[in-house]
Amino acid sequence: MDSGWIYASARDPVTGRDELKIFSVARMDWDGRRAAVAAGIRPPDLPGACGDDEVNAASPAAAPSHEKLREFVRCAAALLESKGYFAKDELEGGVRWSHESVYVFVIDETGDQVLTGNRIRVNGHAIHEWGAGGVLPNQFGGRDIAAVGHDFGEFFLHYWGSDPTTWPARPNVAFLKRVVAHGVPLLEGTGYDLRSMPDRPRAVLTTA
Repeated sequence: MDSGWIYASARDPVTGRDELKIFSVARMDWDGRRAAVAAGIRPPDLPGACGDDEVNAASPAAAPSHEKLREFVRCAAALLESKGYFAKDELEGGVRWSHESVYVFVIDETGDQVLTGNRIRVNGHAIHEWGAGGVLPNQFGGRDIAAVGHDFGEFFLHYWGSDPTTWPARPNVAFLKRVVAHGVPLLEGTGYDLRSMPDRPRAVLTTA
């Protein structure tokens, strides 16, 4: 990569808390040797601080919005990128990352689930709403969702899914972000039901 953005958790010298910091990184040549130069910022609103009292699953669960969903996913991604698979217990079992129908999930590039805060689904099985079978197959005309994450890095996904506890089909929206943990590319995300939507939505993809 010649240049890009990195989302990471870093200690804020003012608050003393680990909060999200965004770095811009560019590759360069330093007297014939490969090197990189970077600068970081802590924007106040995009995606904001990652303190657990400010960003947690209860927030998008209580008042869902694209902005809260994106902020929550980016903070979870910072944890996953900094701790790798050692973040599994925290992301799956921590009350901060799972509340009612809002929880963190991670899939690999083949679409198989690596971890989830949903206590019903089993790791190692593909997400069935996204074309892997079940009652709602092939919503995206065969388009590979994992490949979309690789191409765009971040995106919103509007789709028609089934509730894992009661199984009726409902409209959903998710925000997903590509991360790399221990050198392995993964797709991490969170979503929620759009229960107030009056009509069945068409499954669509939108970049962030």
